[in-house]
Amino acid sequence: MKSELEFSEKTATVVGGGIMGVSTAWALVKNGIKHVTLIDMCELPRKIGGASVDGGRLIHYHHSVGEGYTLMAKDAYATWEDLFNDLECSYMTPTGLLLISSTPNNEYKEWQNYMKTSALLNSHKTVNKHFDKLGIKSEYLTPNDIKSKFPYLKMDEIEYAIFAEKGCNVLHAADIINATVKWLKKQSNATVLEGSEYKVTSIKIKNAQHYSLTEPENDYHTCALENGNNITSDLLVLAAGIYTDQLIPEIYKEASIIHARDQLTYYKFRDHAMNLWKDFPNFIDATETVNIFCRPCVGGTGTHGVKITMDLDQHHDYKSDDFVPTIGYNQPTVDWLNKRFAPDVIEDLKIAFEKVCYHDITPDHKYVFKVLDNNDSAIALYGFSAHGFKFGSLVGKSTCAVLKKEKSAYSIEKYLKGDSLKFFDNLD
Repeated sequence: MKSELEFSEKTATVVGGGIMGVSTAWALVKNGIKHVTLIDMCELPRKIGGASVDGGRLIHYHHSVGEGYTLMAKDAYATWEDLFNDLECSYMTPTGLLLISSTPNNEYKEWQNYMKTSALLNSHKTVNKHFDKLGIKSEYLTPNDIKSKFPYLKMDEIEYAIFAEKGCNVLHAADIINATVKWLKKQSNATVLEGSEYKVTSIKIKNAQHYSLTEPENDYHTCALENGNNITSDLLVLAAGIYTDQLIPEIYKEASIIHARDQLTYYKFRDHAMNLWKDFPNFIDATETVNIFCRPCVGGTGTHGVKITMDLDQHHDYKSDDFVPTIGYNQPTVDWLNKRFAPDVIEDLKIAFEKVCYHDITPDHKYVFKVLDNNDSAIALYGFSAHGFKFGSLVGKSTCAVLKKEKSAYSIEKYLKGDSLKFFDNLD
């Protein structure tokens, strides 16, 4: 039995090159680990299927799932600044956020009333409740307020809105992944293995305490690769997203996790309209049939125009999907654009780009932080429910803190579920 090593003497393996994986590798390197190996079965950043690779993902304070996520946003902003300092570039653009509640039709009245009270209004109240800690406020807008502040919006069926001028940004997702991977490749204590030959086919966990995990023959966590080689290390982080079930199938059954298909669409309009969209806020519209998420024309590499997504399709299996966009899938978003915006704002509407990706979703939309051994040295991260990117760097920092024995696994698990009302520095 090998004795406990200092953190600076330990090695680590991180499986998965999405935002959780690259952020964890960054945090481990930054904290002085002896060596970390980041592994992904695709060239990074992923060109097909990767949920982390896109022109932009939102970060904001308004969350309907757990008051703790509102407070976590402050920690997340600080951690992004730490990462951007290391990358020597800030990959983030401020926008503002407008949450719209549409007047329900009778058929959807009960559902809409629930959405309004539990989501939009509660997130508004939570942000303002913690103004002294966050320095951010949002305001309740009546239809007249909305018409005055956003004259390009059609007011059909709008009941009220919540507006936050500050505290909402677009993270340049693909650029962040790409720049962090490049940064890792420059570090003497990091190795990046990317490509099909490095697909992890199985893992063995030393002193495993969950599931039917196999014990390694030595004192190290072990990843078997497609090319026949093994990677061994003192620490292991599994951040493989939807592919987690291929390595530990029991995880998904235990947490009732499902795979949800997301087809996003970028739209372009006439040049004068596209210029207007650069100054628009992010829109989230709870309509009578679907929730619409609309991002203005800002972001980094991969920003093909105005991005719109809607509720995830939870009835698909990524294993049988060719990741080709479904023709006609975006019609509800086209209908929404025509219904919600003045004609000159969406003139000459065209589809510029479409993409399919998958998310692993928990029933309560809370994140899962799972320790796999009895020494807090092997951790699985999953179930980020399509709203995880904003906390990516913070998840990496939090995971590193457990592996370094600076924070308890219990406190971080509770924190990442949004169930803690403490800031990161105050966690045990």
